[in-house]
Amino acid sequence: MTDIAIILHGKRGANKVLLDFIAQAEEIPSFSVNIFYTKAQGHARELARNAKTADVIIASGGDGTLNEVVNGILESGNEQVRLIIIPTGTGNDFMRTRPCFSEADKIITQILSRNYRTLDVGVISSEGQNYFFLNIADAGFGGSTIHTLNRIRKVIDRKIAYPLAILKTFIRYRKPYIELNAGGFHYSGPALMAAFCNGSCFGNGIFIHPGADPSDGKLNITLLCKVSLFDYIRYLPKLKKGKRIQHPELHYLETTECSIKLLSGTMDIEADGEVVSLKDPDIRLLPGALRYIGPEN
Repeated sequence: MTDIAIILHGKRGANKVLLDFIAQAEEIPSFSVNIFYTKAQGHARELARNAKTADVIIASGGDGTLNEVVNGILESGNEQVRLIIIPTGTGNDFMRTRPCFSEADKIITQILSRNYRTLDVGVISSEGQNYFFLNIADAGFGGSTIHTLNRIRKVIDRKIAYPLAILKTFIRYRKPYIELNAGGFHYSGPALMAAFCNGSCFGNGIFIHPGADPSDGKLNITLLCKVSLFDYIRYLPKLKKGKRIQHPELHYLETTECSIKLLSGTMDIEADGEVVSLKDPDIRLLPGALRYIGPEN
């Protein structure tokens, strides 16, 4: 028997591919399908954590739902579970550079084949607490932008909420002074943002670290030091196209672990769009920590 847990964002529901899959899967005697709808923030994490016997978890929603499911899986201790992602959010940044299932029968074929690929997972650690991320975490400007976004997106259209949150944050943002150590690289000074990248894209289509691959065993870092609003606007078209930027205050790094410490000011941290309340954390990569089923399997 293959135990399949489907975790759906409660307000978005299932798309056609997932609805077709459910209808077909319920006719397969060897499949046991259980459907769960999220009811509040943090619920997807709880559902995934409690699905200790699941052979397959299907996460249907946006980047936030996916982040919660990944945290729940890794907290559950269920090392054998395989993850399928059905993106139905507004950004879907992690899946933006990955093929998605377009037909239900292909999902069934992949489940029955028992095939999977592994994905690396990032982990932010501080004072005995861990928070996992599949795509991108960042300290500084990105975290402050998420705080602004959470305040305005309930009353503003989702398509314009993120760009507006970026501009509003830039107007009042003061760069913190940080100390960052990553392998042989050391930086101490003001920084707009340090992005820790397992994937390449965040912020609804901004390629903050072009070429980052969540299966290569590397934690990629994009460090923006004394970068201005003018610089951001100037280079935004290139960032949207996935091109690397040449700028004396921007550094692309590769490592497996690093640390960041706040020297002065304030430094917010977010992971996959979720605020993380951890101070002066260590960030490291867990290579191949997640089993993943996709069309390319």
